[in-house]
Amino acid sequence: MLAYHEDQPRETVQGFRESVRDYLTERQLTALKKAYVGGFFEWPRAVEGQQLASSMDVVPSTFHQHLQAAERKVFAALFEG
Repeated sequence: MLAYHEDQPRETVQGFRESVRDYLTERQLTALKKAYVGGFFEWPRAVEGQQLASSMDVVPSTFHQHLQAAERKVFAALFEG
């Protein structure tokens, strides 16, 4: 054996998911999950923000604030590492 080099262990997919979930507020996670599962990110959209807001018992602007904050945090975790 010529050399031995131990890299830092890479984060698992499950570990990444857990760390992102821990970083989001409950409302942000709920908004993101409802949007994803409901088809909000599909084209054409299967559901509109107003419907998702209603399901969370908030006004659409509040739903979109939660969703945008969640998106920002997820993208930061993914791209800023």
